[in-house]
Amino acid sequence: DAAPTTLPAKSFLGAASGVERPSGRPPTAPELRRPRRAIFATMARSTSADRAVLLLLSALALVTRFAMLAYPRQVVWDEHHFGKFVNGYLSGAYFFDIHPPLGKLLLALSAWAGGYDGAQTWEKIGTPIAPAVPLLALRGPSALQGSALVPLAFAAARAMGVSTAGSLLPACGVLFDACYLAESRLVLTDATLLLGFALQLWGCAASDAHPPLSRAWAARVGAAGVGIALASCTKWTGLATLATAGLHSLWALARAAAAGWRARRERPFARPLLAHVVARLLLLLALPAAAYILCFHLHFSLLPNTGDGARFMTPRFRATLRNGTAAAVEGVPPPTFWEKFVELNREMLRANSTLKKEHRWASHWWEWPLMLKTILYWRANGPPYVTAERPHARIYCIGTPAVWWLGAVAPLLFAVVAAARRLRPPEEEEEEPPA
Repeated sequence: DAAPTTLPAKSFLGAASGVERPSGRPPTAPELRRPRRAIFATMARSTSADRAVLLLLSALALVTRFAMLAYPRQVVWDEHHFGKFVNGYLSGAYFFDIHPPLGKLLLALSAWAGGYDGAQTWEKIGTPIAPAVPLLALRGPSALQGSALVPLAFAAARAMGVSTAGSLLPACGVLFDACYLAESRLVLTDATLLLGFALQLWGCAASDAHPPLSRAWAARVGAAGVGIALASCTKWTGLATLATAGLHSLWALARAAAAGWRARRERPFARPLLAHVVARLLLLLALPAAAYILCFHLHFSLLPNTGDGARFMTPRFRATLRNGTAAAVEGVPPPTFWEKFVELNREMLRANSTLKKEHRWASHWWEWPLMLKTILYWRANGPPYVTAERPHARIYCIGTPAVWWLGAVAPLLFAVVAAARRLRPPEEEEEEPPA
């Protein structure tokens, strides 16, 4: 038999994606009609131009993120927190943080693999970092993840059907933005968070180009699940990826249900639709949930000794830590993993909700997209960074205005374009049937 013919079918964003029609029957008139003008057209396969652009973007991202990575050889901004967290994992001293542990675990893994011994103090911003400290191992995870974010932004745009030239806009925005660059060159976890956001967007968009429950579809939805895990297991703000994937899933399931209902006389649709629902629940909800639990299991396993963070926990929790002052109460069993898991997450929630300390660089949420305030990350106070010829050396977290201002108005522009295209009458031009 001849190979099946690929016909257009709308994707999540109202775009055309490939579905198969048995070749045994001729195409009908509706199949030959030009599809309604879509907001985006899903890209099922990359082109040679796409691959060349991806290689170029990856090379530029690696150069800009890894070049002079040891500058400055001093503690910058929140490195004085995350450096201490890495020390805690290597020494086993219990610490407390308001964020989930995945990003910190990745930093500690890289530091351990790079031979870091945990001796650096990370006392305050500007503290010198000893020459023996392998900064590549400590700052490398952020640099690598920040580098991956650039080609992934391009791939996500292409998966949504944006042209190759148009997809360069978000990719170059990530590549040349000063704020992204700063976050990708320090001992921080924001690069992990952002990589999770981008991976979730790409996975959801790319899955629309493949039949539900196919291997290619499952791989891309699974990638979205990994993105949700990366983001939500690093910071709770990453739970926004779960909301985005949930909305995408509701849309996709509604379209699948509608298509199945229309074809109910030809084939049953309840069982495939149920399988579709179960697959999405497993890949987009169960997988991130399992990753979240596993992260805390590793967190507790690597922190068996008492430390500065023990004071945030209950006496029963502290009694499980070695070398501590809290003693186990006779007749009271030690807390199980689940009890410790619930207690720590409850304490994280309480600490997040009571954060009221402000600093001179603080800003409201609505000031960020407009770049009304910046943050001073580091300022040199002497040689070798400050000389008579170069009296100032500073690192600011400041976004590139063109990128941030365009990003601030992009949702409104998208809504206007989407509404205009949806309101435009569909084109019903007939095409010549194949010979």
